[in-house]
Amino acid sequence: MKKLSLLIMFLFLLLFLLAQGMSHTFKESNGSESNELQTEVYSILQDEDIEEFSLSSVTGFSWDQAHLFPPYTLNEDIAMDIGTDFGTEVTVSIGETYLLVFLEEDKVIQSVPVVHKSEMRLSSRNGTLTPTNDVIMIKRRE
Repeated sequence: MKKLSLLIMFLFLLLFLLAQGMSHTFKESNGSESNELQTEVYSILQDEDIEEFSLSSVTGFSWDQAHLFPPYTLNEDIAMDIGTDFGTEVTVSIGETYLLVFLEEDKVIQSVPVVHKSEMRLSSRNGTLTPTNDVIMIKRRE
């Protein structure tokens, strides 16, 4: 019984340290712009009257394309879709989290996890988002 308790404590400690390390890595690679964008998008998603929004209206940086990946998208699928190896700049889309990946001149410049409620789905009208085709639609279950 004592060994089981020690094992459980060790596993919790390991998970905590892993989560802290992932959070620190994400903050280093994306900086404060990512945090501000993540907060802005999250606040839009909380407003149940909003059915769509313009991505350009919430980005404070230059980009020429963006991709919206649904939860559980694998890194390999992200790389194939964006057409470039993104290295450590992109976090895998996990859980109930969408992932927005921004590119400029075919290079990943930022990735932003978009946490949402499980009863909503996000989508773009025509696949790849651009500054002139930048609407993200929010479909909420009733």
